[in-house]
Amino acid sequence: MPSPPPAQGLSGFDASRMPQRLDLEIQPEIYAQIEEISIRSGRSIPEIIQELISRSLPDPPSIDT
Repeated sequence: MPSPPPAQGLSGFDASRMPQRLDLEIQPEIYAQIEEISIRSGRSIPEIIQELISRSLPDPPSIDT
């Protein structure tokens, strides 16, 4: 039996597709390195952290149809 679709509000808004918040505590030395990357690249610290996390994740499995 197929899974039910994600819960949606009256307007068809799917909250599960919104970015999720994640609070991290990291060592000051690591933060300083990320801050330096941010300064050199002009990108925000959250953007850099998101990229670092994305790079460390395995590729999602492909769905064969």
